[in-house]
Amino acid sequence: MKRFTLVIIFFIVSICGAFAQNISVKSFKSLPMDLTASSLEGKRVDQNGDVAALIKVVTTETGFVFEGGTLGIVDTKQTPGEVWVWVPRAARKITIKHPQLGVLRDYYYPVEIEAERTYEMVLTTAKIETIVKEEVRMQYLAFQISPPNATLVVDEKYWDVEADGSAQDYVNFGTYSWRVEAPNYHSDAGRVTVDDPNNAKIVPVTLQPNFGWIEVAGSGNLKDASVYVDNVLIGRAPCKSEALKSGKHTVRITKKMYATYTESVNVADNETTRLAPSLAADFAEVTLTVDADADIYVNDERKGIRTWTGPLGSGTYKIECKQANHETSTTTKEITAAMEGQTITLPAPRPIYGSLNVESTPNFCNLYIDGKDMGTTPKSIAEILIGQHTVVFTKDGYDQQIETVTIAEGLRTQLKATLNKTPERPAPQANKPTNSSNGQKTSTNSQADLNALYQKINAALEAGKVMSILNDLLELDSYEHNDPSVPYILGTLYGDPINRIYDPNKAIASYQKALRINPNYYNANYNLGVLYITLANELIAQANDITGVSKAEMEQYDNLFTQSDDKLRTGLPYLEKAYQLQPSEDVKTVLLAIYRKLKMDSKLKGLK
Repeated sequence: MKRFTLVIIFFIVSICGAFAQNISVKSFKSLPMDLTASSLEGKRVDQNGDVAALIKVVTTETGFVFEGGTLGIVDTKQTPGEVWVWVPRAARKITIKHPQLGVLRDYYYPVEIEAERTYEMVLTTAKIETIVKEEVRMQYLAFQISPPNATLVVDEKYWDVEADGSAQDYVNFGTYSWRVEAPNYHSDAGRVTVDDPNNAKIVPVTLQPNFGWIEVAGSGNLKDASVYVDNVLIGRAPCKSEALKSGKHTVRITKKMYATYTESVNVADNETTRLAPSLAADFAEVTLTVDADADIYVNDERKGIRTWTGPLGSGTYKIECKQANHETSTTTKEITAAMEGQTITLPAPRPIYGSLNVESTPNFCNLYIDGKDMGTTPKSIAEILIGQHTVVFTKDGYDQQIETVTIAEGLRTQLKATLNKTPERPAPQANKPTNSSNGQKTSTNSQADLNALYQKINAALEAGKVMSILNDLLELDSYEHNDPSVPYILGTLYGDPINRIYDPNKAIASYQKALRINPNYYNANYNLGVLYITLANELIAQANDITGVSKAEMEQYDNLFTQSDDKLRTGLPYLEKAYQLQPSEDVKTVLLAIYRKLKMDSKLKGLK
């Protein structure tokens, strides 16, 4: 208990002698009509980014010092007759100090302090002469703690610890028990005696770590392996964990094509345990082959046509062979590391047939189906693949007739064509063949025949029957020419998913041929870029169809998204070229979306 003898003599106003002055608050209120706190001159922001409240301290005195407890003071400004003090919102108390007037400690605000609000505090001071005889039996007890997020308990009472790890209080003489605790640190405790009124008692406390780290190297086959500690992914090798509590932990390392590595690791206080194991291979390089022009899929991922050789990790796989107008063949195969170098023959897709009866007027016309000579009409074909086919009729003295027929499974389709007689005309003069510098055929057709072929193609384009002149386009494109529109049209046919001849690779080759003839061909640049976007979207759709969460499925999911981004990067230069040739909002919108998707910030800012 504090013991003292105090004699106080009060004098009003000023008299000679040694005087101290007392500070008190006469009034404190909100000023709702005062907008200084939100004005350009009076606005201040605290350390959390919030707008501070403004307290206008009315006093004729100067030289005040203001303290705001744990929340602190944002700023102060001396003005005539007032001191402006900015405090954070939700501040609860303030301490006012003056070299001559003394201290007003821990004045609690009578109202809630709100952001951007102005308040008024009116101070009064009374002069007193104080003669004190005091037997001081109190002392400051202070702690400096590391880490600063620790909890301090003194005589079973919790003390506030500041952000810098300090804590203090003015206490009576005596002996105090203290305890300091913090997550992932060893606790510390002790006793301290306070008996010196002239000096603060400072107790430094540094807790010892109760944690360490695990680090996994990234050399050899460890590179990019997934590392888990206690079933939580910490990253891909090389990597280092966050702080782990000292003791036993389970490390698991996984990588596609390698056996899972598991080890129990002891983490010591403030130490890093380093691991660099070698992963055991768990895959076989095998060859998958099928006796058909079929696409080979492994777990829904396309690998190649007719044959594919590559590594497969140990496990069970669904292997499919897909071919247009055929029934997909499916095989389940168990792969082990012992199958290294083996060739696996897959069942071919089963063709799906319908039948076709073909007649013509006149009879005995030459009949070609998808370019294959089928003899003469009339013709009955017992087995023909389902889907769309191009049928060509020719006969001397008659114009060529092209028809498109769709065959359905198990049904017999009837097709009859009528050929028109060819009007007599002078025999064309053949042009002299030209030497080919690029391996293409040279034309022996007359210019009139070539013009007629162009007219036929243009007529079909206008009539919306592009597929009917596919063979003519292919023939024309096989000769030397400098017309980019021919391979461009072929690109649009191969690149349309609704066409039976849909083949993205052929579409890409055709568009690229058109651009070799004319690099500034807008339509070819734009269509080729859009085709790559379509292919990227198809890969995303495949990824979204994956609903499982197994390791293989998650890796497949990530791989599909990586492939999708690669397609976007490949197609991006063509869209950029198209935008350069013909700037439009539509192309700009597509480019902005790709830049965002690929995180190409510099290009995104440049285009905006």
